[in-house]
Amino acid sequence: TFVHNRAMTESAPTALICPFTLKPLAGTKPDDVAIIYKSNPLLSLTTNASSGADGGGGADEQRHDVEDMQCGHSCTLSQLVPYLHDSAGSKSCPVCQTSPASAICDSLSSAFFVKKMQLSGNGDGASDNGEGRIISFRYGTTFYFLWVHSSTGSYRKRNALDRIGSVLGMDVKSGLKVIHKGKVIYPNTAGKSENPDEVSEQLLDISSSDIIHRRKKPSLVVMGLRKQTTIVQNQTTALGGSYYTRILYYLTPWYLLNVILGGFKWVFHNSASLVGGICLFVKSLLYPPQPAQ
Repeated sequence: TFVHNRAMTESAPTALICPFTLKPLAGTKPDDVAIIYKSNPLLSLTTNASSGADGGGGADEQRHDVEDMQCGHSCTLSQLVPYLHDSAGSKSCPVCQTSPASAICDSLSSAFFVKKMQLSGNGDGASDNGEGRIISFRYGTTFYFLWVHSSTGSYRKRNALDRIGSVLGMDVKSGLKVIHKGKVIYPNTAGKSENPDEVSEQLLDISSSDIIHRRKKPSLVVMGLRKQTTIVQNQTTALGGSYYTRILYYLTPWYLLNVILGGFKWVFHNSASLVGGICLFVKSLLYPPQPAQ
């Protein structure tokens, strides 16, 4: 259990550098810090609780549990989303480039799961802590677990639709659709007016049920077109005119990977054009055009 707890706790943004902005995550708002996981964090709670209940398989199950949970690296959420969704293909963690980025938590949701994991042996089934609740959903093949503040104070109260729209870069009123068990629950297909806060409570209740029952996949599916952003442009602005930080930016693993993939595409495209030209030339020699009668 200690190893597993440490795997999640090390995801805290203290003294970590975002691979996109190259700035310390300690200065980033908790809502905009993403923790990347290989699989659904709720599955780790199930394994931990079951191993503690039967008293068997302890060390082996915990090692398997930690392996499923990794990598647990952190970055800026607003930069991670376009990295994952603005181009085709499956994406790996931008930090280690080895683990698939299958499940994304913000820092508060991750901290909530850490606490649940510590209490799971006692049968804790709470889905909130009085200060906020988690909205969980699928967008494409990626699972998201985002914190929705419910208390006043330093954070204003927000609803789940606003949180989803702000993270995914969607217009809540015209560009976002939420599906539950094959049925569109937002927007209202009957054309009736609906209260966003009431819809938010419905979505949060469904997510709470997923958390309490520790389902393998979030029940909610979000669809819609994002307002695509260019990570390179955002990073260039964030890096300013510093020559040193620009060099670091060009040496980041994800940038080098994009350069390599772009090179392969360029070679393949030009090779295909060259082979096509040679075939056309040989064909013209073997079958010369007949002179007009």
